[in-house]
Amino acid sequence: MRRMIAAVAVCAAGLLLAGCRDSGTPQGEPRDTVGATSATPSAGPAQTRHATAELTRAVRKLEATSFAFDGGTGIARVSGSYQPKRKLGQLDGSFGIGAMDAVLVGTDLYVKGVDKDPDVWLRIRTARLAPGNVLAQAIDPTLSTRYLETIESAAETSPGHYQGRIDLATLRARAAGDRTAQQLTMLLGPSPSRVTFEASVDRSGRLTRLAISVLRTDSSAQSTVTTRYRDFGTPVWVEAPPAAQVREAPQQLYTVLAPNPTPSSTAGSASPATAD
Repeated sequence: MRRMIAAVAVCAAGLLLAGCRDSGTPQGEPRDTVGATSATPSAGPAQTRHATAELTRAVRKLEATSFAFDGGTGIARVSGSYQPKRKLGQLDGSFGIGAMDAVLVGTDLYVKGVDKDPDVWLRIRTARLAPGNVLAQAIDPTLSTRYLETIESAAETSPGHYQGRIDLATLRARAAGDRTAQQLTMLLGPSPSRVTFEASVDRSGRLTRLAISVLRTDSSAQSTVTTRYRDFGTPVWVEAPPAAQVREAPQQLYTVLAPNPTPSSTAGSASPATAD
């Protein structure tokens, strides 16, 4: 049981934070793909309105079609495809404890490679997950784009490339009554002092890359989560695994992976043991 929970936790973290890395340029990666920097360019109201409008359109175009996405760290690499409208997804991950596959069908996440039997798929009913549960973030690769709904300042630094800062106060205020905002707030981790972003848009106006960087009050180090989107319109052929190969996730998994209660995350949150 402990191995299963640990494996699922690593899998979920990999699916969510596939692009997580410290700030700086990873080896073998072009300079223009560095994560969002703490020194965001100064932007006036007109620049911010323009950048916000362009990024809003880019996100809407992303959500209107299927796509492939990828990212990775030294111990976690993930790639996959996703259909936002039908909530279908297929993901392949390589993590520190081995390789895993995941399939998303609606609100059910099936994970393979965490059970003693290599042919067994573990079904996780994501509707039962409380905001902030690490698995709650693994079901939607577009979730981080919702940070762009609370832009404080932003500018187009070159054609199709944007940098800016997220309004933490607005995000926290929304978290009081919005489940998605709660998830986004929890995802930032403890004591975030500044959240910045870098985004790229292709010639068709679609979002192709989003890097969210977080600086915390208790650390001078900056962490960055990067997601890349490509192959727009790619078919996503996904269905639930055969029933004979599926096992229900144990209740302990929902409890162990739940976040520690905080004043901002408990208000309005459903218990992971109740809703189905």
